[in-house]
Order: sequence, then C-alpha cells, then structure tokens
Amino acid sequence: HALNIRFEIAEKEHLSNGPLPTFELANLYNEIGSIHFSLGDYEDAEQMINNSINIISDVEEEHPLLSKWFYHLGIVYRRLNKNDKVLDCYLTSLNHMLKHYNENSIEVAEAYKRIADTYTALGEKELAHEAYLKFSDISQI
Repeated sequence: HALNIRFEIAEKEHLSNGPLPTFELANLYNEIGSIHFSLGDYEDAEQMINNSINIISDVEEEHPLLSKWFYHLGIVYRRLNKNDKVLDCYLTSLNHMLKHYNENSIEVAEAYKRIADTYTALGEKELAHEAYLKFSDISQI
C-alpha cells in the first residue's frame, strides 16, 4: 500500500510540475527497492534497484551513489542465492568506490572483505585470499 502511495505522489508531481529530475526518480526507485527488500520481496527489490541504477547510469556513469546501489543490489542477489551476480555487483561497487574514495579508506577495505567472502562462497580460494590480503593491508593502515 505504501508503495502505491509513493508512486501516486510521484505521478501527481510529474503531472503538475513536469518530469521528475533524473536523480529524484532514480532515488525513488532505490527507496522503493529498499522497502521491498525489508518486506522480503527480493525479486521486486532487484527490479527497483536495477531501475535506479539504469536511470542514473544513463545520465552520469560515475555518479557517487552507484557504488552504494550496486552494493545493495549485491545484497539482494545474495538473498536470491545468485552468487555470481553478487560478485559482479560487489566488483562494480568497488570500481565505483575507487573513483570517489581514497584507496585506503575503510569503505574500500570493507568492499574487499565482501568480495573475499563471495569468492570463498564460490570456492575461488586463491582469489578470496588475494582479496582478504587487500582487506587486511588497508585495515592495518
């Protein structure tokens, strides 16, 4: 019900004020995806977060929020047991992060930890070890 209300409000704003700015629309989809996730509706969460990523990527390929949204999408894929997609999202998130954060930041270290954990789940021990080493090196700084 809450999702329908959000879309009705957005539609009314769209009709009275013109199209929503791209970022607001992308952010709305992301917020709705978060609501779906919290309700355990992971397929709809996947769709909404993908919508937000696609909208903002069409306008600004390197938007700072993309790292966060790809990370969230990775969490959704983990709940859906799609580990190969989890890894893709986490690697993409890290790539965006490295463009906006210091390579020795805690955010980057945590991204390497998530990647290492995912490689471990996929049985990729050597790649997991490399990612854990990067996590450990940054964490000790």
